[in-house]
Amino acid sequence: MKIKRRVLVLLGWHDPRTLLALARHARQFGWLLETRHFFDDALPAGWSGDGMLVSDPRRMDVLRFMKSQAPRQPTVLIERNRPRIKITAHVHEDNVAAGRMAAEHLLAMGHRRFVWWTSAPGVVAAERLSGFRDTLARHGCDCLTLEYRGKGGKGEWMRRRKWLAKHLAALEKPVALFAMDDQLAAEAVEMSIECGINVPRDLAVVGVGNIELASETSPVPITSIDNAPDAVAIAGAMLLDRLMAGAKPPTSSVVIPPLGLVVRQSSEALAVTHPALLRGIDHLRISLEKPFDMEQLAAIMGMSARSVYHLYRSELRCTPADFLLRERMSKAKIMLGNGSPQIKDLVSACGFGTSRTMNRIFLRHEGCCPRDWKSLR
Repeated sequence: MKIKRRVLVLLGWHDPRTLLALARHARQFGWLLETRHFFDDALPAGWSGDGMLVSDPRRMDVLRFMKSQAPRQPTVLIERNRPRIKITAHVHEDNVAAGRMAAEHLLAMGHRRFVWWTSAPGVVAAERLSGFRDTLARHGCDCLTLEYRGKGGKGEWMRRRKWLAKHLAALEKPVALFAMDDQLAAEAVEMSIECGINVPRDLAVVGVGNIELASETSPVPITSIDNAPDAVAIAGAMLLDRLMAGAKPPTSSVVIPPLGLVVRQSSEALAVTHPALLRGIDHLRISLEKPFDMEQLAAIMGMSARSVYHLYRSELRCTPADFLLRERMSKAKIMLGNGSPQIKDLVSACGFGTSRTMNRIFLRHEGCCPRDWKSLR
């Protein structure tokens, strides 16, 4: 009987997607996982095995255990935050890309005012802010920073919420907020509602993580960047397999890009006030199934075609045709998410013309056909 690899998984956070991905890998590649500590918090003192997968712990006793255990076998870190231990290799999410993705989405929705919100400073927060701010800067925009630095102790949760509510109320509206993660995004939504701020009309909100427990149960469902925790876990597990087989560790970190941005209600309102542009948007949204007609759009907006083009570019950073395509893709994704529509119905309702055209557009923008896109979600 082939001897199985014995692997310890010791994580500072417990994302179900990470654990499920590691369980599938263990089953496929014959790992024996040490997982008892997930249920009773007891560290496996005296454990010896072939490899270890870790993330930055919050508990000092876990950090001490990791520090003593890590040199004894290949150890792969699967998080950006780097604990003070000796690791063999590092796999993590691309936080700069997540920040860039948030900025591009909010710019496309017509926003001109932006704010960054975090209560957890560190490498992850700095990288996400960097991607966000640099992308805004390339479009001539900047962002305010809301960074809560609490002292901890009794009453800290309520102090942070009061602090956030005060600062959200003082922001000039409309404004777009990018939160460091989904939990903080949900807190921003909740405090906004308590202050009488309409989300997303006055405050658009985007988080990171696509954690359904936070994003789907929020009073206003939260747009979030899926930073692919399961893909990070699988990449870390595959790297650990190679290390346990005697391969040399990579000379640099393995970085996994975000899977994409999942748009929900918290950011779906366009930050548009120009009356002619509002008429144009309404016309295009009710005409998705019809061929694009620039002259008709210009007539409805009461402007020349050239002026319409420049207005869309200046306010929404896209052409009218680009905006129409974005709306068609959005409707198609909603229809796919609500069931399994017939291809002909999807093509007709969204104005793609032919199924071949629809598949080509999905491949160009999403990297897969509509059916595969649905299965990935």
